[in-house]
Amino acid sequence: MKKVNIFKIVFKFVKFVHGTLEKPCKLFTGTSNKLKRELKSINRISKILYKKKELQFNMPLENIEETSITTKDGIKISISLCRINDGNKWVIMNHWFTGHKYWMYIWGKPYMAMGYNILTYDLRDHGKSDSVKEMTLGIAETRDLEEIIDFLNNRVKDAYIGLFGVSLGAFIINNIGNDTQLIKNKNIKWGISDVGYISLNSLLVHLLSNRMIKIAKRKKDKLIESFFNYQKYLTGIGFEEYDSLDKFQYPVFPFRYTHAITDNTTCPLDSLKFFLKRQCPQDEITIYKKGVHAFSQRGNYYSIVVDNMKFVAKIEGENNQLNEAYKIMNVNKNSGFKNKKTIDIKGNEITFKK
Repeated sequence: MKKVNIFKIVFKFVKFVHGTLEKPCKLFTGTSNKLKRELKSINRISKILYKKKELQFNMPLENIEETSITTKDGIKISISLCRINDGNKWVIMNHWFTGHKYWMYIWGKPYMAMGYNILTYDLRDHGKSDSVKEMTLGIAETRDLEEIIDFLNNRVKDAYIGLFGVSLGAFIINNIGNDTQLIKNKNIKWGISDVGYISLNSLLVHLLSNRMIKIAKRKKDKLIESFFNYQKYLTGIGFEEYDSLDKFQYPVFPFRYTHAITDNTTCPLDSLKFFLKRQCPQDEITIYKKGVHAFSQRGNYYSIVVDNMKFVAKIEGENNQLNEAYKIMNVNKNSGFKNKKTIDIKGNEITFKK
């Protein structure tokens, strides 16, 4: 019997849809330079989607280095680095399922405003990274991120590293952040998880309940169990490996979690469970009343930018650069109140809004 990876089928379909939508924006860019064409295309789409000139990526090409690493299992991972200064502050950007690395330059703009250099990369089977026969949706990708962190530490002396992830990217950085043995002594100082999920089981239950067919719980459980058994047959990865909270021992570095209560792809309660399980005094969480999956920079721009930058400044213990960063991103310290929040927890300050 021919092995069929369901992830792979969904991936190819969604990638085709996204690629079809992006393709017109790559036409008539006025350049034969592939990197410049990619960045112009992303800026065109960003202008339409986000309607914020602050989310345009306009760094000179000479600031960008395209490179790659080969993982221990022989997969080439494509990496793009943007150095805006000679400092040691870097943020590693992790994109979503079917996304690619150039999108994360748009999401990295607030951190660039705070003086961070950017490392963004294509997950395996995405963008310019190597294709793989079987998709693991987060497990092999977590090992890839560990190797990318080592790559950055080898290049930058005394690196000060932040992690940012959206959806699948958030699952990966939570896997890293909750595995104490994996992450210690890696110079990771903070993480920001946007619309992440605890486990593949949680993701599938939420998807089946909200975006796909409404089925009885018992049938849903059997369907998911069958799916995991088949996935283990394909990849050798068991159900338990997909649960990031099971790996948790104690917080090595602080996290900030953001989600919307209306997210139909990943469950907002997963972000809350992460927050409650970790019990880290420096952790923060914001759950918004409204928002679309992986579109927080559009629907909740002011709060996402202001609160995320405040969080990073708090971890650094340095607030002097915030006012200049606010000007660059066209926000101010009170802008966060423009977006309606249901839950907002920062240290001992807890806000519940109806």
